[in-house]
Amino acid sequence: MIKTARRKSIGSQRNPETRIAVLQAARDIMANGGIAKFSIEAVAREARAGKPTIYKWWNGKAGLLLDLHQSTAPEIEATNTGSLREDIAGFLVNLIDHWHSDDAGDIFRAVIAEAQVDQKSRTAFGDYIAGRRAVLSGMVDAAVSRGEISGGADIDVLCDILSGLALQRLLSGRDLSVKEAGAIADVVIDGIVGQSNGASL
Repeated sequence: MIKTARRKSIGSQRNPETRIAVLQAARDIMANGGIAKFSIEAVAREARAGKPTIYKWWNGKAGLLLDLHQSTAPEIEATNTGSLREDIAGFLVNLIDHWHSDDAGDIFRAVIAEAQVDQKSRTAFGDYIAGRRAVLSGMVDAAVSRGEISGGADIDVLCDILSGLALQRLLSGRDLSVKEAGAIADVVIDGIVGQSNGASL
């Protein structure tokens, strides 16, 4: 029997080697069996890590899956092109492309599935979405600062519209072309301008 070297504990800090091993194990299980085969027990066994270690550093299955999702590609951040239309369209296209690349989309769909049945997963998913909403809010704030649009728009409604569209494309497996993204951005911006002038979005 071949004995594998044990990774050394470094106390209260998360051991980088353990993180790499756990994420690789999670990736392998998702690739070979999908969410049906994914569990903390399976990951711990594959990574040769203790379950308490995984639960200590990740908030259950969704927390681990989100970390895996974010490790698949650089996080999609806001751009500041000087045009809110281009910023929104570019963000949407980059996000959908990211989900369609490698296994990022499969992993995020698994996160959504877990969020339907588990409170910890729902909390982890909500925290992630809050971060994405902050990116979208930053785009609008930048547009207001440069005088492209006036203030007063309901940013929460804007984020709900764009997040809902992105998630619908993810779950249905549909692509998003640059032309479509531009048309969506036009509709959203028209709504923002109308709301700023006193109309309802």
